[in-house]
Amino acid sequence: MEDLNQIIKRYENFPAMPNIIVKALAIIKNDNSGLKELSEIVSYDQAIATRILKLVNSAYYGLPFQITSITKGLALIGLVQGKNIIIATAMKPMLTTKDGKDLWRHSIRCAVACEHIANEQNIMNPSEAFALGFFHDIGKVVLSLYNPDFFNSVKEKVQNYGQDELELETRVFGKTHVEVGVALAHKWQLPVTLINSIKYHHNPLSSTMPQVAGLVYVGNNLCKEYDCELPTSEEILQKLNINVPNPEELKEVIMDKSTKLLNMLG
Repeated sequence: MEDLNQIIKRYENFPAMPNIIVKALAIIKNDNSGLKELSEIVSYDQAIATRILKLVNSAYYGLPFQITSITKGLALIGLVQGKNIIIATAMKPMLTTKDGKDLWRHSIRCAVACEHIANEQNIMNPSEAFALGFFHDIGKVVLSLYNPDFFNSVKEKVQNYGQDELELETRVFGKTHVEVGVALAHKWQLPVTLINSIKYHHNPLSSTMPQVAGLVYVGNNLCKEYDCELPTSEEILQKLNINVPNPEELKEVIMDKSTKLLNMLG
């Protein structure tokens, strides 16, 4: 089997991290940067600027007046939330290649789930939680581009027959989407919390940040569109310090909220 880095390196057409995301993440990290700098980089990308204005003026935010300025729009939704919208919009072409539309929807749904639960239970900054949920399955992008037939075969067996996803990926690819995702996250120089949540979203109790990884673990399970085992194990949830008293009700809320966002993002 090939080395992880060789898998990523050998696939010549594998897309690099979109430049606008690199700039957005750099602005967030820089204490001397803010909405003005973020507005400037957005203004150079008409598609993203249009999406942001459309989203800001949508029912998702429910503002009582029309916003026509990117700077004002970002000021209203906030710096980090603006970054999340930029990330989601800029990553869409990558996540919707070939059979990737399911991956795009799931990434958005998991991002919304993490944002919602983080806010309700005061686990972490909700906007930062959005990014954790959004990137958790980034390794699947590599696997789907590396061999679409193998990738779809694994997806079908998981969805239709309930087979273990990680075991199947290891058998078919030699690596899991988790391992590939972590390698890609390092290549893209993503933040430590993102790398940790990618690595442990299937096994949060092994993480040095179990509640953060657990947030993605719970969100990932709740927002799957096919039948799945909801994270109702009291023992696991207690160790993660995450409360899910009514999974079905929470899933309904997340599906409704994420569907609205998906509609706004097109």
